[in-house]
Amino acid sequence: MKTRFIRTVAVAVGTAAVVALAGCSSQPSSAADEEPISTLRVGMVALGQLPVDQAISQGYFTGPLEDAEIEYVSYPSGAAAIPALVAGDIDVVYTNNVSAGLAIAQNFDLKLITTADSIKANNQQVVVQADGPVSSLDDLAGETVSVNALQSLGWLGFQVALVDAGIDPKDVTFTEVAFPEAASVMGRGEIVAAQMPQPFAEAAVSSGDAVQLFDFNDFDELSSLPIGNFYTTGDWAKAHPEAVRSFDAGVNKALADLAGDVDLVTQLTMAAAGSPEESARIIAEAIEYIPNRDAAETQRVFDLMLEYDMISAPIDINTILIKQ
Repeated sequence: MKTRFIRTVAVAVGTAAVVALAGCSSQPSSAADEEPISTLRVGMVALGQLPVDQAISQGYFTGPLEDAEIEYVSYPSGAAAIPALVAGDIDVVYTNNVSAGLAIAQNFDLKLITTADSIKANNQQVVVQADGPVSSLDDLAGETVSVNALQSLGWLGFQVALVDAGIDPKDVTFTEVAFPEAASVMGRGEIVAAQMPQPFAEAAVSSGDAVQLFDFNDFDELSSLPIGNFYTTGDWAKAHPEAVRSFDAGVNKALADLAGDVDLVTQLTMAAAGSPEESARIIAEAIEYIPNRDAAETQRVFDLMLEYDMISAPIDINTILIKQ
């Protein structure tokens, strides 16, 4: 298979344009009518590309994708990547499921191809100053904490933990701080706790300046929760049913390779992100890959979003799932 990796920062299209595009539809096409694909444009956020990298290296993509180039386009967030998908700038996107749920709630034309990575122990943590005023969740009432973005997976996980501890999330002030900056901001006393994924949490704790307050995976509602999935649009899925099937099958073969193989995930992380081996291994040990995951697991994300008022109406996974 030919491959080409292009990493660029894309600019999201305007909201009005996306809303207009979201209502468009096309007639289903049969496999016999499907046009060959010379280039599959895949939008990526963070390290979502690892299953695709593995699928490419092992020749897992067949049929319409067997001789296709895979062109990666990188985005800073799902909020930027999803409008690009709906606008037709890319064909498939890896994005976090909270961003996907927010888009679906606004009637964006997203369809779920397959799951990717999930929360496991040490994947998502909240840390506090080692000598600071917070030693338990009870101490957070009336304080300011950080997440990388409001209305995000980190924000949602924080809500679950606070409610579990009997604390009204409205009694806690949330502010946005980028992960690389959170430890410094906390050190200056501007926040008392920070939500961090790996390797940022490990770096903060290993420095001796921070300690873990809680781990998302400690809570039943969040344990093994799907973080990111691969999505396309309904129009693209109708026009390319065999390509969708090939992508789904290839990615899930790759997920089977990655599941539990920390060495392989470490190698792929080093290649994709240019990370030092130590940091790449920390990331690899905190990622859970589960092939052929039941769509009901992603339903859990949307149900939590409804429970915590991130969306105003339920999302039925069956309405966005592409039946293979």
